[in-house]
Amino acid sequence: VQSCPVFAQAAASIRKSVDDTGLAYAKVLDRLVHGSASTSSSPAKKGVDSFAAAVNRAESLEHFHLFNRPAGLPWNEAPALELHSDMGLFIVMTAVEYFNQASGARLAPGQGKPEPGFLLELPSGKIARLA
Repeated sequence: VQSCPVFAQAAASIRKSVDDTGLAYAKVLDRLVHGSASTSSSPAKKGVDSFAAAVNRAESLEHFHLFNRPAGLPWNEAPALELHSDMGLFIVMTAVEYFNQASGARLAPGQGKPEPGFLLELPSGKIARLA
């Protein structure tokens, strides 16, 4: 943190945004499942824990991924990451960023970026691309 204060400031801002987003989503789940809005600390129904309370108690796993595909393969030839399952109640993540591996420069729109690539396998087995 001390060696990169710009990152520290940006990281604090994005952590707060991720926390706020997770809590807002948990409150939506509380309304859908329990039928009423919850506070972040009180159960929606007597004896039933709220999603918001669980989110406030939970630990976050903050990490970054770097995925590469073999050189020369078109973006649509092979996925950078195979379909897999992640554990947890839900996932909050930022949009994907693409970089030129040789220069480290971030790719601008239209500079060889693939379509947004977050795919989700539905219970029917259909693969859906999230926008």
